[in-house]
Amino acid sequence: MMMLGGLLSTLGACAAFSPVELRLPDPPIMLTAACPALQTNPGKPLSQAEAEVMWGRDRAAGRVCASRHAGLVDWVTGLVAEVGPQ
Repeated sequence: MMMLGGLLSTLGACAAFSPVELRLPDPPIMLTAACPALQTNPGKPLSQAEAEVMWGRDRAAGRVCASRHAGLVDWVTGLVAEVGPQ
């Protein structure tokens, strides 16, 4: 019973804990822009040249989106490093 009393006395201290409000800046707009949509099929059979052009556009858009995502990850990682463990 003695151990239970000690445990209960420490739980009371937890009730006084208040959460800390953390305000982070908004990420740069260029890092949160929506990724471009994929090329849509025009509804007709495509020649190989047309398919390659559409594929190339999708690949280029994918690279832009991937670099934007990597930039956002780097931005968040930098914020976490600034705040550090509390």
